[in-house]
Amino acid sequence: MYITYNTMQWSQHDERRFLNQHVRPPIIIPSNLSKPASDFMPQKLVRVSDMQVVPGSKVHEGYCALSYSANQSGEIIVDRITGKHKRIDHGKHKIIRKGRVLSEKTHHVKFEGIIQRIAKDFNIKYIWYDQMCMDQQDEKEKNHEIQHMHQIYSNAYCTVVLVPEFHVDVMVLQLNRQEEIKYGKPVEQSILESAWFKRLWTLLEALSSSSLLFVGTDTHAWWVEDECLRDINIITKPSSSEKWNAATILFHAHIRKCSNEYDRIFAVANLFPDILSDLTINYHQPLIDLMIQFYGLLAKKDITMLCFGEHNKYKNMGRQSSSNTKSSRLTLPNHIIARDDNYLVPIQKYKNDMPSWTGVSGEHIPNNMLKTFFQNYTITEKIMHVTCSGITTTTARGSHQQEQQEEQRQQPFIKINNNPFILTYDDFLSLIPPEDNESFSDEESHHFWKLGLLARFPGHQEDKILILPTISIQTIKEELLLDSSSSMPPSSNQNNGKSNINGHQNRKLLNRRGSKRKSNKNRHYNLNNEQIMDSMAQELRLLSHFMPTIQKEDLFWFKTTGLSVPYSEFRIDLTEQIDASSEYVILSGIPFINDNPRNDYYPILKKRNENEEHYKAIGLCKISNTKYFFSNYTPPEEQAFSIE
Repeated sequence: MYITYNTMQWSQHDERRFLNQHVRPPIIIPSNLSKPASDFMPQKLVRVSDMQVVPGSKVHEGYCALSYSANQSGEIIVDRITGKHKRIDHGKHKIIRKGRVLSEKTHHVKFEGIIQRIAKDFNIKYIWYDQMCMDQQDEKEKNHEIQHMHQIYSNAYCTVVLVPEFHVDVMVLQLNRQEEIKYGKPVEQSILESAWFKRLWTLLEALSSSSLLFVGTDTHAWWVEDECLRDINIITKPSSSEKWNAATILFHAHIRKCSNEYDRIFAVANLFPDILSDLTINYHQPLIDLMIQFYGLLAKKDITMLCFGEHNKYKNMGRQSSSNTKSSRLTLPNHIIARDDNYLVPIQKYKNDMPSWTGVSGEHIPNNMLKTFFQNYTITEKIMHVTCSGITTTTARGSHQQEQQEEQRQQPFIKINNNPFILTYDDFLSLIPPEDNESFSDEESHHFWKLGLLARFPGHQEDKILILPTISIQTIKEELLLDSSSSMPPSSNQNNGKSNINGHQNRKLLNRRGSKRKSNKNRHYNLNNEQIMDSMAQELRLLSHFMPTIQKEDLFWFKTTGLSVPYSEFRIDLTEQIDASSEYVILSGIPFINDNPRNDYYPILKKRNENEEHYKAIGLCKISNTKYFFSNYTPPEEQAFSIE
């Protein structure tokens, strides 16, 4: 692929997206850069003035580094015999310059010409650029540079990120006759949609850099230190007092692509220099052995590797369509909806070769604040040995489990001990509490209700209120509902334009994971839907594996607004469907604590075989308000679990 660079650059310097066009960038690199404080210098650097490679030891000032997607540097040819990639550059890249009057001049150059022009525009004298500073054919030199890649980028004054997809889309806001403001689409949107964002090495380059300069076709933006990509929830720079945890890094790494599968390890290992030093940089060793070694070293360092569940964000990030359009966050769980095969997660090709505790079959939680104080575990090749307390299905289930196994697969909602039951749409409606306008205060316009149940897990001395996150009810003051009824679309749950559920006009059912219908500016959802009912069935079926009994009488609608009654939200997030005949364990002795103390995560294991003692890590249990949930709770005795 060939790219274009326009020297008449628009600058974008803040999240407000205001633009200004310049002949020269308004912010450039200082003329006299100091050498890195660590005294580290790359072996080679490119002198921008003549694009010659010079020894780093002879450069007595600072340098910058380049981050880009290699497939945008020319034509990439793959050798069918060796599988190696080769770049061919026919000099079809374009540089557009301002000519006389309003004319523009276009020059065709090779990729190095683009780099030289950008570097000169931003006053960069020396730059590290892999294709010129690292001989790809010299295996010894390449291995040495890969060993120090994190140092190359962390010691650079800044990293120039080349994103051709980042271009101006000017919109004008007219303030008055004399004044107008020009603004463009957000920087982060262009980055998310770029080829650069999908490459694995660029993850290491971005996270190692102290500051990033994004340069697009005709636009550039500076993002410095902890503000780097701050509005993108997929990459956020931690403060200097924090470190990346394993779950966050693996979330980013597993969805990204690389030309050589060995780089899937070497790029990520560069983010953990102490682990990198224990690895041998060698592209001829057995790949799976290398992967198991790396994941084992990382797990010993950070067990947040166990924080993973079903695919969620990956379904949008891994889209194979040409446009990476945003998908709705309001989706049913993966075990409910039909599988969407139109997305790719590169790491999944290894799910049958790697231990389950690596999380390659799921999606890690990108939360750098997750932590645990649990340390009673060891790694032996492919097996993780943990010793802790756990809530097992053998403890929770009644003795009739095997007899009811086939019947459970056919029923939406199950009472585990003796009498299976089906919970219908009418059952939901009968649970809705009556409410009139007098129950609203003057300041209140609506109430929110969630489906809850009274439950007692093994070890609890009393019933706890558990809230299921799938479905909510919104009750609205009747006069407000009447005011908006004329604009509401017709549905099976409405009568004469009014919400009419179980005879009450001021009730609206919200399924935050279902298909949506809009009413004015609010979103409303139709509960009378097979997918939504099945979603509720799955939620209760999952819970039923860890509780002795779930009865229809235990269910109720719980008002979450204006009340101080304690409750816990309980959600199970798994990479595979529950099998009624298998044994499962919630590792209650391994809490992963969130920055919000109301939400903690606990790994879930599945026993591989009744006659074996090995388990498989399959996801997480998320519990909010754990102080309430674990009050008056006696944990079971600790036991050893071997996870493979």
